[in-house]
Amino acid sequence: MPSLACIVESQGDVASIPIIVRRIAHEQGVYDVTLQVYRVHRQTVVRTGELERAVDRAARSLERPGGILVVLDADDDLPCELGPALTARAHDARRDTTSRVVMAMREKEAWYLAAAESLREVRGFPTDLLPPANPEAVRGAKEWLSRASGRPYSAVADEPALASIFSMELARTRAPSFARFYRSVTDLLA
Repeated sequence: MPSLACIVESQGDVASIPIIVRRIAHEQGVYDVTLQVYRVHRQTVVRTGELERAVDRAARSLERPGGILVVLDADDDLPCELGPALTARAHDARRDTTSRVVMAMREKEAWYLAAAESLREVRGFPTDLLPPANPEAVRGAKEWLSRASGRPYSAVADEPALASIFSMELARTRAPSFARFYRSVTDLLA
């Protein structure tokens, strides 16, 4: 029975990341994962000492052996630079606990863009919705979702719904950061 603690940056993530983690767990035949979610603003968590504090708190909350998953938007930072730096800091903070850091290229909502066809006819999306050519290159994925649905996108209201229905298979093939997220979750569940 794995126990995971997730460190995320937004209210939408607090609601949606557990949904996605449980979906991945179910695909792996794991039905009894325990999840704790901690929200730490991105501007705060990248500061020296703050990620370490969050990782220590998350590690102390684990009910049994488990791991810590940190999920952040890269925004305009390079995930290939910030991700490894944060991974090293998380590891140094709690060497006794397995941790993974996943940086969504630009914004996590790009994962939904990558699987746009699976969102057709839900939450106002049209029947012919197609993903952009390079979903993770879109700066303003939330705005893209607003335009596509014809209504303002609300991370708090829309993310949990999208997290429960988007095609993880399409997202894995079109969004490398989601493929990394998926692998990280399966590693932590093993």
